[in-house]
Amino acid sequence: MKNLILLCFIFPLLVFSQPTDNPYTTKYGSNNSHWTNAIQWSKVYNINVYSGANWDAKLANAQTDVVAKGGGVIYFPAGQYDFNNDIILKSKVVLRGETPTFTTAVDNHFAPPTRFVFPQHIPIFTGNGTDRSSSYRRIRSQFTDYGARTTIPKDTVQNTGLVYIDINRANIILHPSYVDYLPTGSGSTNYIPCEMRNVIVFGLRNNNVMFPLPSFPYLTDTNRNQWQRWPWRYMSNVDALAQENLVICNNRFNDNTNNLTYPIPDESFDQPGYVVFNETASAYETINDGSKAKYEYNNHYGIVVNRFYNFYTIANGNFASGDLIIASDYAAESGKGR
Repeated sequence: MKNLILLCFIFPLLVFSQPTDNPYTTKYGSNNSHWTNAIQWSKVYNINVYSGANWDAKLANAQTDVVAKGGGVIYFPAGQYDFNNDIILKSKVVLRGETPTFTTAVDNHFAPPTRFVFPQHIPIFTGNGTDRSSSYRRIRSQFTDYGARTTIPKDTVQNTGLVYIDINRANIILHPSYVDYLPTGSGSTNYIPCEMRNVIVFGLRNNNVMFPLPSFPYLTDTNRNQWQRWPWRYMSNVDALAQENLVICNNRFNDNTNNLTYPIPDESFDQPGYVVFNETASAYETINDGSKAKYEYNNHYGIVVNRFYNFYTIANGNFASGDLIIASDYAAESGKGR
């Protein structure tokens, strides 16, 4: 009987310890009319309730359940969650971690205690090298493949995002045209994207993200080593496309060991024996000092919004309607810009 009574007291504590507030208005002031209130913050579903062989499967089951119930927040208590594959974030679902002790991203103590960790890329400097796919994971939004995309009505991805999560080895791509996003040279004019509204990226920490240039080296290039890799210049920590209402703020990118609470190693690596073409000498030469051919995880953009696209009435990043809030309380230790 004593054990039964104890469990009765513990269970309500576990339920009510989950956050149900709007983190944006909690930090920046109450505003009952702000669009972020459209997200169902009070409908919280703990990830630990769901079954699955691994965290990938548990999250997939959780999202299916939450979408069937009309949307809400999937809550990840403090701890490390190891994922093997991309996370496909569905419409009307927000992934939320435990609120950190220090809630302002520019504070060097800012480190959300909920941590998503993806597989590490281990370089191989022989043969064809490590499979490119092992070096790139994404948290990306739900999308629909429309085929020719000329007659089928557009869907809407809305009320979605990520809050208070420390993400290692995966960047965030929140726009629906993912199929045509990767730099394959296919162009984007043949696709009609879903509409995307009410997107929030708030309180994230993000490190060790990069995508290798897919066309380098060419398979027919016998002068270079096929194991060579070079970072894609358009990479970013967060890449978002939305027609209406987007908040990307209070995030901390590429801080690695410059974090007083939870330092993360910089996994950039040297590439000794890298072959380059010297245009001045008109000849190939080998760089034995691998630090001069470093594969950098941190030398890239921090935040990118509505890049490359002209699907909507958007010009130079301006929205058709709604709020566009970027980079308030944003911190980046390296990279080319916000």
